[in-house]
Amino acid sequence: MFNINYSDNMILEQKRTSIWQDDLKRRRDVLKSLDYYSNNQEYYLDNLLSIIYPVTHTKVARYAETYPLTQRVIDDTSILFQDPVLVQIDKDNLFDEFTDMLESSMFNAILDKVNKFVNLTYKLGVMPVYRDGVVELDIITGDKCFVYQDINNPTKITDLFIHISGLEQTPSSRADHRIDQYIRWNNETQSTVNVDIANGKILSETNIELNPYGKIPIIWFTNDLQINNFWPEKNNPIIESNGWINVDTTNLNLMYSFQAYSTLVIIGMDDKAIKDIEWGPQALLAMKSDPATETQPSANYINPSPKLSEYEMAIANKKVDAAQAAGLSAQAYKKDNTSFSSGYMLKLSNETLLKRVKSDRQYYVAPIKSLLSLMMITWSMNNTAKSFPEDTEIRLNYSEITYDSSPIEKAQMNVILLSQGLTSAVEIIMQEDPDITEDEAILQLKKYQEHKTLINDSTTNRLTNILTPVEEV
Repeated sequence: MFNINYSDNMILEQKRTSIWQDDLKRRRDVLKSLDYYSNNQEYYLDNLLSIIYPVTHTKVARYAETYPLTQRVIDDTSILFQDPVLVQIDKDNLFDEFTDMLESSMFNAILDKVNKFVNLTYKLGVMPVYRDGVVELDIITGDKCFVYQDINNPTKITDLFIHISGLEQTPSSRADHRIDQYIRWNNETQSTVNVDIANGKILSETNIELNPYGKIPIIWFTNDLQINNFWPEKNNPIIESNGWINVDTTNLNLMYSFQAYSTLVIIGMDDKAIKDIEWGPQALLAMKSDPATETQPSANYINPSPKLSEYEMAIANKKVDAAQAAGLSAQAYKKDNTSFSSGYMLKLSNETLLKRVKSDRQYYVAPIKSLLSLMMITWSMNNTAKSFPEDTEIRLNYSEITYDSSPIEKAQMNVILLSQGLTSAVEIIMQEDPDITEDEAILQLKKYQEHKTLINDSTTNRLTNILTPVEEV
Protein backbone atom coordinates (compact mmCIF):
# COMPACT_ATOMS: atom_id res chain seq x y z
CA MET A 1 0.00 0.00 0.00
CA PHE A 2 2.86 2.36 0.86
CA ASN A 3 4.51 1.73 -2.51
CA ILE A 4 1.26 2.47 -4.35
CA ASN A 5 0.80 5.77 -2.54
CA TYR A 6 4.42 6.67 -3.13
CA SER A 7 4.04 5.88 -6.85
CA ASP A 8 0.84 7.91 -7.05
CA ASN A 9 2.52 10.82 -5.31
CA MET A 10 5.42 10.66 -7.74
CA ILE A 11 3.06 10.73 -10.72
CA LEU A 12 1.14 13.68 -9.31
CA GLU A 13 4.39 15.49 -8.55
CA GLN A 14 5.70 14.91 -12.06
CA LYS A 15 2.42 16.07 -13.55
CA ARG A 16 2.39 19.21 -11.42
CA THR A 17 6.00 20.00 -12.29
CA SER A 18 5.26 19.46 -15.99
CA ILE A 19 2.30 21.88 -15.81
CA TRP A 20 4.49 24.41 -13.99
CA GLN A 21 7.22 24.14 -16.64
CA ASP A 22 4.63 24.65 -19.38
CA ASP A 23 3.45 27.79 -17.60
CA LEU A 24 7.02 29.06 -17.28
CA LYS A 25 7.35 28.66 -21.04
CA ARG A 26 4.12 30.62 -21.50
CA ARG A 27 5.51 33.41 -19.35
CA ARG A 28 8.80 33.43 -21.26
CA ASP A 29 6.89 33.68 -24.54
CA VAL A 30 4.92 36.68 -23.23
CA LEU A 31 8.15 38.30 -22.03
CA LYS A 32 9.69 37.69 -25.46
CA SER A 33 6.76 39.44 -27.14
CA LEU A 34 7.08 42.42 -24.77
CA ASP A 35 10.84 42.56 -25.40
CA TYR A 36 10.31 42.59 -29.15
CA TYR A 37 7.77 45.39 -28.77
CA SER A 38 10.29 47.39 -26.71
CA ASN A 39 13.00 46.57 -29.29
CA ASN A 40 15.05 44.67 -26.70
CA GLN A 41 15.74 41.98 -29.27
CA GLU A 42 19.52 41.52 -29.15
CA TYR A 43 19.40 38.47 -26.86
CA TYR A 44 16.95 36.63 -29.12
CA LEU A 45 18.83 37.55 -32.28
CA ASP A 46 22.07 36.26 -30.78
CA ASN A 47 20.38 32.94 -29.96
CA LEU A 48 19.06 32.64 -33.53
CA LEU A 49 22.46 33.40 -35.02
CA SER A 50 24.14 30.78 -32.80
CA ILE A 51 21.69 28.16 -34.13
CA ILE A 52 22.00 29.18 -37.79
CA TYR A 53 25.77 29.75 -37.74
CA PRO A 54 27.15 27.45 -35.01
CA VAL A 55 30.76 27.79 -36.24
CA THR A 56 30.92 31.43 -37.37
CA HIS A 57 28.35 32.81 -34.94
CA THR A 58 30.80 35.13 -33.14
CA LYS A 59 31.92 36.77 -36.39
CA VAL A 60 28.43 37.12 -37.81
CA ALA A 61 27.18 38.63 -34.52
CA ARG A 62 29.46 41.64 -35.10
CA TYR A 63 27.02 42.76 -37.79
CA ALA A 64 23.88 42.13 -35.73
CA GLU A 65 21.05 44.63 -36.14
CA THR A 66 17.43 44.55 -34.98
CA TYR A 67 14.42 46.23 -36.54
CA PRO A 68 11.38 47.54 -34.56
CA LEU A 69 8.81 45.79 -36.77
CA THR A 70 6.73 44.53 -33.84
CA GLN A 71 6.26 47.99 -32.34
CA ARG A 72 5.40 49.56 -35.70
CA VAL A 73 2.78 46.96 -36.58
CA ILE A 74 1.22 46.77 -33.11
CA ASP A 75 1.01 50.56 -32.78
CA ASP A 76 -0.44 51.00 -36.27
CA THR A 77 -3.08 48.29 -35.81
CA SER A 78 -4.12 49.21 -32.25
CA ILE A 79 -6.47 52.08 -33.06
CA LEU A 80 -9.53 51.10 -31.04
CA PHE A 81 -8.86 53.88 -28.53
CA GLN A 82 -7.04 56.37 -30.74
CA ASP A 83 -9.85 58.70 -29.68
CA PRO A 84 -11.02 58.43 -26.05
CA VAL A 85 -14.02 56.28 -25.22
CA LEU A 86 -16.79 58.46 -23.80
CA VAL A 87 -17.92 57.34 -20.33
CA GLN A 88 -20.98 58.54 -18.40
CA ILE A 89 -22.66 57.55 -15.13
CA ASP A 90 -26.22 58.17 -13.99
CA LYS A 91 -25.18 59.84 -10.69
CA ASP A 92 -24.98 63.56 -11.46
CA ASN A 93 -24.01 64.41 -7.87
CA LEU A 94 -20.79 62.35 -8.29
CA PHE A 95 -19.91 63.62 -11.77
CA ASP A 96 -16.91 65.68 -10.58
CA GLU A 97 -15.50 62.84 -8.47
CA PHE A 98 -15.95 60.37 -11.32
CA THR A 99 -14.27 62.69 -13.84
CA ASP A 100 -11.36 63.36 -11.46
CA MET A 101 -10.93 59.62 -10.94
CA LEU A 102 -10.74 58.98 -14.69
CA GLU A 103 -8.24 61.79 -15.21
CA SER A 104 -5.96 60.92 -12.28
CA SER A 105 -5.87 57.25 -13.31
CA MET A 106 -5.09 58.19 -16.93
CA PHE A 107 -7.99 55.92 -17.84
CA ASN A 108 -8.01 56.47 -21.61
CA ALA A 109 -4.22 56.28 -21.89
CA ILE A 110 -4.32 52.97 -19.99
CA LEU A 111 -7.01 51.65 -22.35
CA ASP A 112 -4.85 52.56 -25.36
CA LYS A 113 -1.87 50.69 -23.84
CA VAL A 114 -4.13 47.75 -22.96
CA ASN A 115 -5.31 47.56 -26.57
CA LYS A 116 -1.70 47.45 -27.77
CA PHE A 117 -0.62 44.77 -25.31
CA VAL A 118 -3.75 42.66 -25.92
CA ASN A 119 -3.01 42.71 -29.65
CA LEU A 120 0.56 41.73 -28.77
CA THR A 121 0.06 39.05 -26.09
CA TYR A 122 -3.69 38.33 -26.37
CA LYS A 123 -4.50 38.65 -22.65
CA LEU A 124 -3.65 40.81 -19.63
CA GLY A 125 -5.16 42.11 -16.42
CA VAL A 126 -5.76 45.60 -15.06
CA MET A 127 -5.89 46.13 -11.29
CA PRO A 128 -7.08 49.34 -9.60
CA VAL A 129 -4.81 50.37 -6.69
CA TYR A 130 -5.30 53.31 -4.29
CA ARG A 131 -2.02 55.25 -4.03
CA ASP A 132 -1.24 58.76 -2.82
CA GLY A 133 -4.90 59.68 -2.53
CA VAL A 134 -5.95 58.60 -6.04
CA VAL A 135 -6.96 55.44 -7.88
CA GLU A 136 -4.21 54.19 -10.20
CA LEU A 137 -4.35 51.34 -12.71
CA ASP A 138 -1.67 48.64 -12.78
CA ILE A 139 -1.32 46.64 -15.99
CA ILE A 140 -0.50 43.00 -15.14
CA THR A 141 1.00 41.27 -18.18
CA GLY A 142 1.07 37.50 -18.46
CA ASP A 143 4.79 37.22 -17.76
CA LYS A 144 4.35 38.69 -14.27
CA CYS A 145 1.81 36.24 -12.91
CA PHE A 146 0.51 32.70 -12.76
CA VAL A 147 -2.91 31.36 -11.75
CA TYR A 148 -4.71 28.36 -10.31
CA GLN A 149 -7.47 27.44 -12.74
CA ASP A 150 -10.93 26.42 -11.57
CA ILE A 151 -11.21 22.66 -12.03
CA ASN A 152 -14.91 23.03 -12.83
CA ASN A 153 -14.32 25.80 -15.39
CA PRO A 154 -10.71 26.06 -16.65
CA THR A 155 -11.44 29.43 -18.27
CA LYS A 156 -11.85 30.88 -14.74
CA ILE A 157 -9.35 31.12 -11.88
CA THR A 158 -9.47 30.57 -8.12
CA ASP A 159 -6.09 32.13 -7.23
CA LEU A 160 -3.87 34.79 -8.78
CA PHE A 161 -0.14 35.14 -8.03
CA ILE A 162 1.54 38.43 -9.01
CA HIS A 163 5.34 38.48 -9.03
CA ILE A 164 7.10 40.91 -6.71
CA SER A 165 10.77 39.95 -6.84
CA GLY A 166 13.37 37.20 -6.70
CA LEU A 167 14.56 36.65 -3.13
CA GLU A 168 17.46 34.24 -2.95
CA GLN A 169 19.22 31.30 -4.52
CA THR A 170 18.59 27.86 -3.07
CA PRO A 171 21.61 25.84 -1.87
CA SER A 172 21.85 24.20 -5.31
CA SER A 173 22.97 27.62 -6.67
CA ARG A 174 21.30 26.93 -10.01
CA ALA A 175 19.97 30.01 -11.78
CA ASP A 176 16.70 28.22 -12.59
CA HIS A 177 16.22 27.02 -9.00
CA ARG A 178 15.49 30.11 -6.99
CA ILE A 179 12.86 31.40 -4.63
CA ASP A 180 10.54 34.17 -5.90
CA GLN A 181 8.03 36.23 -3.97
CA TYR A 182 4.43 36.76 -5.08
CA ILE A 183 1.28 38.48 -3.89
CA ARG A 184 -1.48 35.88 -3.74
CA TRP A 185 -5.14 36.80 -4.25
CA ASN A 186 -8.25 34.67 -3.97
CA ASN A 187 -11.87 35.48 -3.11
CA GLU A 188 -11.22 35.21 0.62
CA THR A 189 -7.69 36.45 1.32
CA GLN A 190 -4.63 38.38 0.19
CA SER A 191 -1.17 37.17 1.24
CA THR A 192 2.54 37.03 0.44
CA VAL A 193 4.01 33.70 -0.69
CA ASN A 194 7.48 32.39 -1.47
CA VAL A 195 7.54 30.08 -4.49
CA ASP A 196 10.23 27.64 -5.61
CA ILE A 197 10.71 28.63 -9.24
CA ALA A 198 11.91 25.13 -10.18
CA ASN A 199 8.63 23.35 -9.46
CA GLY A 200 6.10 26.00 -8.40
CA LYS A 201 5.82 24.80 -4.81
CA ILE A 202 4.66 27.35 -2.24
CA LEU A 203 7.33 27.26 0.47
CA SER A 204 5.73 29.75 2.85
CA GLU A 205 2.74 32.09 3.15
CA THR A 206 2.71 35.23 5.31
CA ASN A 207 0.86 38.54 5.75
CA ILE A 208 -2.50 36.84 5.32
CA GLU A 209 -5.33 39.39 5.29
CA LEU A 210 -9.02 39.31 4.44
CA ASN A 211 -9.80 40.34 0.88
CA PRO A 212 -12.06 43.41 1.24
CA TYR A 213 -13.40 43.04 -2.31
CA GLY A 214 -14.73 39.49 -1.85
CA LYS A 215 -13.29 38.68 -5.28
CA ILE A 216 -9.94 38.90 -7.02
CA PRO A 217 -9.68 42.65 -7.81
CA ILE A 218 -8.46 42.38 -11.37
CA ILE A 219 -10.20 42.74 -14.73
CA TRP A 220 -8.97 40.64 -17.65
CA PHE A 221 -8.87 41.95 -21.21
CA THR A 222 -8.59 39.75 -24.31
CA ASN A 223 -9.52 39.80 -28.00
CA ASP A 224 -10.62 36.19 -28.25
CA LEU A 225 -12.69 33.61 -26.39
CA GLN A 226 -10.88 30.96 -24.37
CA ILE A 227 -12.57 27.56 -24.53
CA ASN A 228 -10.53 25.02 -22.53
CA ASN A 229 -7.90 27.16 -20.85
CA PHE A 230 -7.55 30.46 -19.05
CA TRP A 231 -4.54 31.63 -21.08
CA PRO A 232 -4.66 31.91 -24.90
CA GLU A 233 -2.78 29.01 -26.46
CA LYS A 234 -1.10 30.90 -29.29
CA ASN A 235 1.86 33.14 -30.04
CA ASN A 236 1.86 36.30 -32.11
CA PRO A 237 3.21 35.56 -35.64
CA ILE A 238 4.69 39.07 -35.87
CA ILE A 239 7.35 38.00 -33.34
CA GLU A 240 8.67 35.19 -35.55
CA SER A 241 8.59 37.46 -38.61
CA ASN A 242 10.53 40.12 -36.71
CA GLY A 243 13.10 37.54 -35.63
CA TRP A 244 13.85 36.41 -39.17
CA ILE A 245 13.91 39.97 -40.47
CA ASN A 246 16.58 40.67 -37.84
CA VAL A 247 18.61 37.75 -39.20
CA ASP A 248 18.17 38.98 -42.78
CA THR A 249 19.18 42.52 -41.79
CA THR A 250 22.29 41.15 -40.07
CA ASN A 251 23.17 39.18 -43.21
CA LEU A 252 22.70 42.34 -45.28
CA ASN A 253 25.15 44.21 -43.05
CA LEU A 254 27.60 41.38 -43.56
CA MET A 255 27.16 41.64 -47.33
CA TYR A 256 27.81 45.39 -47.19
CA SER A 257 31.02 44.74 -45.30
CA PHE A 258 32.21 42.17 -47.83
CA GLN A 259 31.52 44.54 -50.69
CA ALA A 260 33.09 47.54 -49.00
CA TYR A 261 36.45 45.86 -48.43
CA SER A 262 38.38 43.63 -50.82
CA THR A 263 39.62 40.30 -49.48
CA LEU A 264 43.33 39.46 -49.85
CA VAL A 265 43.95 35.88 -51.06
CA ILE A 266 47.47 34.43 -50.73
CA ILE A 267 48.51 31.15 -52.39
CA GLY A 268 51.67 29.16 -51.71
CA MET A 269 52.58 30.40 -48.21
CA ASP A 270 52.20 28.67 -44.85
CA ASP A 271 50.17 30.12 -41.99
CA LYS A 272 53.22 31.24 -40.04
CA ALA A 273 54.59 33.29 -42.93
CA ILE A 274 51.18 34.82 -43.59
CA LYS A 275 50.95 36.06 -39.99
CA ASP A 276 54.13 38.12 -40.52
CA ILE A 277 52.76 39.96 -43.55
CA GLU A 278 52.11 43.63 -43.03
CA TRP A 279 48.50 44.66 -43.69
CA GLY A 280 47.08 47.93 -44.93
CA PRO A 281 46.79 50.05 -48.08
CA GLN A 282 50.50 51.07 -47.93
CA ALA A 283 51.78 47.56 -47.23
CA LEU A 284 54.31 45.97 -49.58
CA LEU A 285 54.13 42.22 -50.09
CA ALA A 286 57.55 40.58 -50.60
CA MET A 287 56.91 36.87 -51.09
CA LYS A 288 59.91 34.57 -51.45
CA SER A 289 59.76 31.60 -53.74
CA ASP A 290 60.32 28.14 -52.32
CA PRO A 291 62.29 25.80 -54.62
CA ALA A 292 60.97 22.80 -52.71
CA THR A 293 57.43 23.42 -53.90
CA GLU A 294 55.94 23.59 -57.34
CA THR A 295 53.42 26.22 -56.32
CA GLN A 296 54.96 29.65 -56.31
CA PRO A 297 53.50 32.19 -53.90
CA SER A 298 51.03 34.67 -55.31
CA ALA A 299 48.52 37.17 -53.97
CA ASN A 300 45.48 38.95 -55.32
CA TYR A 301 42.34 40.74 -54.10
CA ILE A 302 38.87 39.44 -54.66
CA ASN A 303 35.75 41.61 -54.52
CA PRO A 304 32.57 39.73 -53.62
CA SER A 305 29.54 41.22 -55.34
CA PRO A 306 26.40 40.07 -53.52
CA LYS A 307 23.04 41.09 -54.96
CA LEU A 308 22.39 43.81 -52.40
CA SER A 309 19.43 45.43 -54.15
CA GLU A 310 17.59 42.16 -54.54
CA TYR A 311 18.23 41.22 -50.91
CA GLU A 312 17.10 44.64 -49.68
CA MET A 313 13.90 44.30 -51.69
CA ALA A 314 13.28 40.83 -50.25
CA ILE A 315 13.59 42.18 -46.70
CA ALA A 316 11.28 45.10 -47.49
CA ASN A 317 8.70 42.71 -48.92
CA LYS A 318 8.88 40.54 -45.79
CA LYS A 319 8.11 43.57 -43.63
CA VAL A 320 5.11 44.50 -45.78
CA ASP A 321 3.85 40.89 -45.80
CA ALA A 322 4.00 40.80 -41.98
CA ALA A 323 2.13 44.11 -41.76
CA GLN A 324 -0.54 42.94 -44.20
CA ALA A 325 -1.02 39.73 -42.23
CA ALA A 326 -1.82 41.96 -39.24
CA GLY A 327 -4.43 43.87 -41.26
CA LEU A 328 -2.45 46.88 -42.50
CA SER A 329 -2.37 47.87 -46.14
CA ALA A 330 1.03 48.19 -47.79
CA GLN A 331 0.53 51.95 -48.16
CA ALA A 332 -0.45 52.36 -44.50
CA TYR A 333 2.64 50.47 -43.34
CA LYS A 334 4.91 52.53 -45.58
CA LYS A 335 3.16 55.76 -44.47
CA ASP A 336 2.53 56.48 -48.15
CA ASN A 337 -0.68 58.47 -48.59
CA THR A 338 0.23 59.97 -51.96
CA SER A 339 -1.71 57.30 -53.84
CA PHE A 340 -5.00 58.26 -52.14
CA SER A 341 -7.08 61.19 -53.34
CA SER A 342 -9.08 61.46 -50.12
CA GLY A 343 -9.36 60.31 -46.53
CA TYR A 344 -12.26 58.10 -47.66
CA MET A 345 -10.01 56.23 -50.11
CA LEU A 346 -7.40 55.81 -47.37
CA LYS A 347 -10.10 54.38 -45.10
CA LEU A 348 -11.13 51.91 -47.80
CA SER A 349 -7.53 50.72 -48.12
CA ASN A 350 -7.59 49.73 -44.44
CA GLU A 351 -10.99 48.05 -44.57
CA THR A 352 -9.61 44.73 -43.24
CA LEU A 353 -8.13 46.44 -40.20
CA LEU A 354 -11.28 48.46 -39.53
CA LYS A 355 -13.45 45.33 -39.63
CA ARG A 356 -11.17 43.62 -37.13
CA VAL A 357 -11.12 46.65 -34.82
CA LYS A 358 -14.92 46.92 -34.86
CA SER A 359 -15.14 43.20 -34.13
CA ASP A 360 -12.78 43.63 -31.16
CA ARG A 361 -15.15 46.13 -29.52
CA GLN A 362 -17.39 43.33 -28.29
CA TYR A 363 -14.52 41.98 -26.17
CA TYR A 364 -13.93 45.32 -24.44
CA VAL A 365 -17.38 46.60 -23.44
CA ALA A 366 -17.95 44.28 -20.46
CA PRO A 367 -14.36 44.47 -19.11
CA ILE A 368 -14.34 48.29 -19.35
CA LYS A 369 -17.58 48.52 -17.38
CA SER A 370 -16.29 46.00 -14.84
CA LEU A 371 -13.04 47.95 -14.51
CA LEU A 372 -14.92 51.21 -13.92
CA SER A 373 -17.09 49.52 -11.28
CA LEU A 374 -14.00 48.14 -9.55
CA MET A 375 -12.38 51.59 -9.68
CA MET A 376 -15.44 53.12 -8.03
CA ILE A 377 -15.39 50.43 -5.32
CA THR A 378 -11.68 51.11 -4.69
CA TRP A 379 -12.32 54.86 -4.53
CA SER A 380 -15.28 54.43 -2.16
CA MET A 381 -13.26 52.18 0.18
CA ASN A 382 -10.78 55.01 0.70
CA ASN A 383 -13.19 57.98 0.84
CA THR A 384 -15.53 58.15 3.82
CA ALA A 385 -17.26 61.40 2.88
CA LYS A 386 -18.74 60.10 -0.38
CA SER A 387 -19.10 56.79 -2.16
CA PHE A 388 -20.39 55.48 -5.46
CA PRO A 389 -23.60 53.44 -5.05
CA GLU A 390 -23.45 49.80 -6.13
CA ASP A 391 -26.25 50.39 -8.64
CA THR A 392 -24.34 53.13 -10.52
CA GLU A 393 -25.11 52.68 -14.22
CA ILE A 394 -22.26 53.09 -16.69
CA ARG A 395 -22.70 54.08 -20.33
CA LEU A 396 -19.99 53.79 -22.97
CA ASN A 397 -19.76 55.40 -26.38
CA TYR A 398 -16.94 54.52 -28.76
CA SER A 399 -15.60 57.31 -30.94
CA GLU A 400 -15.78 56.69 -34.67
CA ILE A 401 -12.43 55.81 -36.21
CA THR A 402 -11.57 58.61 -38.61
CA TYR A 403 -8.93 59.40 -41.20
CA ASP A 404 -7.79 62.95 -41.82
CA SER A 405 -9.08 64.52 -45.00
CA SER A 406 -7.06 66.91 -47.09
CA PRO A 407 -7.74 70.66 -46.55
CA ILE A 408 -9.33 70.89 -50.02
CA GLU A 409 -11.58 67.88 -49.29
CA LYS A 410 -12.65 69.41 -45.96
CA ALA A 411 -13.42 72.77 -47.57
CA GLN A 412 -15.48 71.15 -50.33
CA MET A 413 -17.49 69.12 -47.82
CA ASN A 414 -18.14 72.20 -45.66
CA VAL A 415 -19.44 74.13 -48.69
CA ILE A 416 -21.84 71.28 -49.52
CA LEU A 417 -23.10 71.01 -45.93
CA LEU A 418 -23.54 74.80 -45.68
CA SER A 419 -25.48 74.92 -48.94
CA GLN A 420 -27.82 72.16 -47.70
CA GLY A 421 -28.29 73.80 -44.30
CA LEU A 422 -26.75 70.80 -42.54
CA THR A 423 -24.13 72.81 -40.68
CA SER A 424 -23.27 76.42 -39.80
CA ALA A 425 -20.17 78.57 -39.89
CA VAL A 426 -20.06 78.42 -36.07
CA GLU A 427 -20.05 74.60 -36.09
CA ILE A 428 -17.25 74.55 -38.65
CA ILE A 429 -15.15 76.90 -36.50
CA MET A 430 -15.71 74.64 -33.45
CA GLN A 431 -14.69 71.56 -35.46
CA GLU A 432 -11.43 73.22 -36.40
CA ASP A 433 -10.78 74.26 -32.79
CA PRO A 434 -12.52 71.82 -30.39
CA ASP A 435 -11.25 73.70 -27.32
CA ILE A 436 -13.36 76.85 -27.87
CA THR A 437 -16.95 77.31 -26.72
CA GLU A 438 -19.92 78.16 -28.92
CA ASP A 439 -19.93 81.79 -27.70
CA GLU A 440 -16.23 82.12 -28.54
CA ALA A 441 -16.90 80.67 -31.99
CA ILE A 442 -19.68 83.23 -32.56
CA LEU A 443 -17.31 86.09 -31.61
CA GLN A 444 -14.68 84.68 -33.93
CA LEU A 445 -17.22 84.50 -36.77
CA LYS A 446 -18.16 88.16 -36.21
CA LYS A 447 -14.49 89.15 -36.45
CA TYR A 448 -14.19 87.23 -39.73
CA GLN A 449 -17.27 88.97 -41.10
CA GLU A 450 -16.10 92.44 -40.00
CA HIS A 451 -12.68 91.79 -41.51
CA LYS A 452 -14.32 90.62 -44.75
CA THR A 453 -16.51 93.76 -44.89
CA LEU A 454 -13.47 95.96 -44.28
CA ILE A 455 -11.54 94.29 -47.08
CA ASN A 456 -14.52 94.53 -49.47
CA ASP A 457 -15.02 98.27 -48.69
CA SER A 458 -11.33 98.93 -49.17
CA THR A 459 -11.31 97.05 -52.48
CA THR A 460 -14.43 98.94 -53.64
CA ASN A 461 -12.84 102.30 -52.81
CA ARG A 462 -9.67 101.42 -54.68
CA LEU A 463 -11.64 100.32 -57.73
CA THR A 464 -13.74 103.53 -57.59
CA ASN A 465 -10.61 105.64 -57.53
CA ILE A 466 -9.15 103.78 -60.44
CA LEU A 467 -12.26 103.90 -62.59
CA THR A 468 -13.25 107.52 -61.84
CA PRO A 469 -11.72 109.91 -64.44
CA VAL A 470 -9.62 112.78 -63.12
CA GLU A 471 -11.01 116.23 -64.11
CA GLU A 472 -8.65 118.45 -66.08
CA VAL A 473 -7.87 121.86 -64.61
